[in-house]
Amino acid sequence: MGFGFGRGMGRGRGFGRGWSYNAPYQGFAPGNPGMSPMSKEDEIKLLKSEADSLKQTQQDIEKRIADLEKGKK
Repeated sequence: MGFGFGRGMGRGRGFGRGWSYNAPYQGFAPGNPGMSPMSKEDEIKLLKSEADSLKQTQQDIEKRIADLEKGKK
C-alpha cells in the first residue's frame, strides 16, 4: 500500500511503495510468462539503477524534511 503522496514528489515517478513505474523487480517475478529470464549482468545493472534512484529519493525526502523544519513551505 502506498503512503498516499501520489505523483508530484519523487520527480514524477510517484512517491510511495508500489506506485512508481520503476518499482523494484516489477515485472521480473519468477515464473512471469511475459518476461524472459534476466542475465546476471542485466540484474546487476537493474539493481544498481534502482539503488541510485532510491538514494536520490532519500536525498529529496531529507531535503524536504529540512525545509519543513526551517519553516519553508
